[in-house]
Amino acid sequence: MGYGIQGQGQYEKLGLELDLLVGRNNLAMVLHQRGFLKDRPEIQVLLKRAYAAAKRLGLPEALRIAQRYRQIFRKPIETVKK
Repeated sequence: MGYGIQGQGQYEKLGLELDLLVGRNNLAMVLHQRGFLKDRPEIQVLLKRAYAAAKRLGLPEALRIAQRYRQIFRKPIETVKK
């Protein structure tokens, strides 16, 4: 049983969202490891966006991203304004 073209588009969009989520998280971790203070605002934005996507998609990765955010910034990610 096929899903048709419309169904395929939904799966492709989901795949792209997952790729973007992973990419944002990975870039945030690379910037954090680099250790430049000027990167901190970008790390916050990247983690916040990755977290929002993971939460929206109902992925367990949302909890791990929130934990990383708390470790780096010493505050919960939920307190960050959108």
